[in-house]
Amino acid sequence: CEFVPVTIPETMCMRETERLIKHLGECGIAVKNVVLNRIEVGHSGCPFCQSRREAQQACLGPSLKVLAPCHLIEVPLMPEGVQGQEKLLSYGDYLWKRAGLHPSPDQPRQSHPPYARRPGSDRGWGLEEWPDVQFLFFAGKGGVGKTSLAAAASLHLARCQPSRRILVLSIDPAHSLSDSFGCELGDAVRPIPGFANLEGLEINAAKSFAAFKERYKNLAERAFNHFLEMGVDPSFDRGIAEGLGALLPPGLDESMAISEILDFEEAG
Repeated sequence: CEFVPVTIPETMCMRETERLIKHLGECGIAVKNVVLNRIEVGHSGCPFCQSRREAQQACLGPSLKVLAPCHLIEVPLMPEGVQGQEKLLSYGDYLWKRAGLHPSPDQPRQSHPPYARRPGSDRGWGLEEWPDVQFLFFAGKGGVGKTSLAAAASLHLARCQPSRRILVLSIDPAHSLSDSFGCELGDAVRPIPGFANLEGLEINAAKSFAAFKERYKNLAERAFNHFLEMGVDPSFDRGIAEGLGALLPPGLDESMAISEILDFEEAG
């Protein structure tokens, strides 16, 4: 299992990433890789882009001490949205340093193709290090690019490891994973077009929680009936239990995601 924090060079995001890494460390979870997303590469003749880059570098400076033990993966600000399999695959190639993909400073942001390629580097980010890793979590503040990175990583891994079954899932209620792939996913596992070994899932936390409650409803009923048979009237406790069961507890999305993942692991 590996957690990959994703952040962008803005003060609030960097501080939250520092706290995430510290908290994971306190839980005994080492962070090896951190993605610094949407780095402004600078464009000749563009004062705005240059000033933005300087502001980002100033923001990154204080965080480098905390992030120093990690492998920092700087992902440049892309000139267009990373949507659809073609762009996601290119994005994944950049993450693993296969194509050396980067935005071309000589091209306007609206130009096509949106990226320029540099030949050479094929170092591979993590494929060699993750032969036995079953779970890869992209974590971070909302809006930093976790879904795009997860989608790109899943496509890249599915292509490079065709004998391995890959499942990419999201707990985002906005269903942005479907938008990233450009195909309709849902709360049931569905194949990603073009890949025999890749499937996608968008978890519906409320629906999963309802199924979870239904699964244990009969067990709870038997327990309360047992008390009645013993001459104890647990009607007050039953009411509290039913009231609590109607609530959607904090962290529900994450809890249901972990539950789903463990179910998939158990099913093989």
